[in-house]
Amino acid sequence: MENNRGRAVERVIVILHEPREQQVLKLSASLSLEGITCRVYRDLPSGEGVREEKGSAFVFGEDVSRMNTVIITDDRGVAARLAAGGFICIGCEDEDGQCGISGFFEGAALVTDTLEALDADVLEECLLRGTGRPVTVAYTQRLVLREITAQDAPRLYQISTQKGMEAALAGGFEDNFFRQETLLAYIGHAYRFFGYGIWGVWKKDGPLIGCCGFSQNGEVAELQYMLDEAYRRMGYGTEMCAAALSYAEERTDWQKVYVRIAAGNEPSLRLAKKLGFQGNSLQGNYSMLEYKLAVFREDRRQQEGSGETALPDETCQRQK
Repeated sequence: MENNRGRAVERVIVILHEPREQQVLKLSASLSLEGITCRVYRDLPSGEGVREEKGSAFVFGEDVSRMNTVIITDDRGVAARLAAGGFICIGCEDEDGQCGISGFFEGAALVTDTLEALDADVLEECLLRGTGRPVTVAYTQRLVLREITAQDAPRLYQISTQKGMEAALAGGFEDNFFRQETLLAYIGHAYRFFGYGIWGVWKKDGPLIGCCGFSQNGEVAELQYMLDEAYRRMGYGTEMCAAALSYAEERTDWQKVYVRIAAGNEPSLRLAKKLGFQGNSLQGNYSMLEYKLAVFREDRRQQEGSGETALPDETCQRQK
């Protein structure tokens, strides 16, 4: 089957010593539906059939590209050797979760104790981040949300310095967040460490017009957003933040998301309430509102049964 979803990952190679029949079957079937080839090799002496030659890796005679292949293995030697060669590997530890020193997978992009934790989206994110490419988070009717790169830093800084933006940003982003040195440091670790963050927002086939996403403030997840003044009052703010909330609903186990808004920022306050944020507790010079994901998930289940759709999914779909 052709990979017709526009995914970077085209092939998955699974090398296992421990039997995981049902997990392997489920993973292989789900990847097949996405047009991703999955090959499984079992019960092999450690490292057998895997070799590197002039920058390429050969797994049982098959030439493996760094740019389109993910390797899943419970063989720590194989994982370490291929990861050192620049290949994206996922370590599969014992199913009882006992890792310790013996369970360390050197260089692995991810370690899991069950293949059921993996799907095409997770593999895609591991491959893209591991090969220095940004992950596209969501498409909406008019927008694309994806991870920020170094090339985006000057444009975001330009937006952040527009007249009146200082007051608008005071409730969310830390001081100097959009200065190049700060943003580049953020890009270098946030997406890999958390799996989410602040994403750039582009018009489809158009310019970068702002950003939105989540930061972690202690135990609290906060929604943050910034929009170029030229694109306000057109519904873009609602659209991009709704996409971010859909991500939180589908890809996290958070029960609530908060938004912090500086006193007097009425446009931002109206946007938050339109999205479904409630309450308005004062913390110093800020208003703090909350969005209950648990309530939204229940409402969504009920509305899906009746054919209706909750706001955060009206214009958003997961990246496939």
